[in-house]
Amino acid sequence: MRRPRTNAALDPMKSNDNPPLRNTRHAAEQASVLACAVLIAVVVVAAWLSNRSDSASEREFVLRQADDMTLVLQTHTRDTLLSVDDVVRRLKRDFERDGLRADLQRLMQDHLDIADYITLASVADAQGRVILSTLPIVRDASIADVAHFRAHVERDTGESFISKPVLDRASGKWSFHLSRRIN
Repeated sequence: MRRPRTNAALDPMKSNDNPPLRNTRHAAEQASVLACAVLIAVVVVAAWLSNRSDSASEREFVLRQADDMTLVLQTHTRDTLLSVDDVVRRLKRDFERDGLRADLQRLMQDHLDIADYITLASVADAQGRVILSTLPIVRDASIADVAHFRAHVERDTGESFISKPVLDRASGKWSFHLSRRIN
């Protein structure tokens, strides 16, 4: 008499009669799980490397842009300082030629392109008393104690002096002073 077939008899992998097939299926399942894990790891590493490469490229781009902007700012600053120094040279020349008749307002009108950069133009005597200015002169106004005056007292270098930024007493604005000695 024949035995009735059971599910185990129909499925050779579940059959107790065939252990090598069961071990092969188990190994295949493990290999599939391992292959998926390796594939996920490869994708994660590739994404990380791509992001790292993008970040490095972005950093290089930002650094190049910062270098370019630094160069632009440096050039603009140099050109502005040269323009302001040109005004100071003309003020020096006019005052040495005309004395108190020098017209600072006209001088400033001749340089409207840089008027926003110049808050005040003035002349002080050897003791530091302000004797000519584009702003009304406060009685007994003196700049004898400030660096941009003291720099020229001891000797005439023939060069401009650029002060550290200060809160200007006359204009009330933060500024730096560019000065030249007048003889």
